[in-house]
Amino acid sequence: MNNAEIIGYDLRLCVCCGGYIVTVDNVSNPNGSAFFLAGQFPSNFVLDANPTYPVAIKLDWEVDTAKCFGNYIKILRIAKR
Repeated sequence: MNNAEIIGYDLRLCVCCGGYIVTVDNVSNPNGSAFFLAGQFPSNFVLDANPTYPVAIKLDWEVDTAKCFGNYIKILRIAKR
């Protein structure tokens, strides 16, 4: 599992926007951005109603190549650190 952080929520309204903003061990996404977007978490992971960012996590993930040119990731497994 990689160390990562949830650093906020993307409220922009565009085709390839929205979701949780996640940094993964300083890995850049294929478009050169410093973060990825995650649309959802596995059902066994819940953030507090009003989380204080950043939230330290560890996760197994993969780039969602079918969505928005690699800006999004699929979180396969996640836990708070």
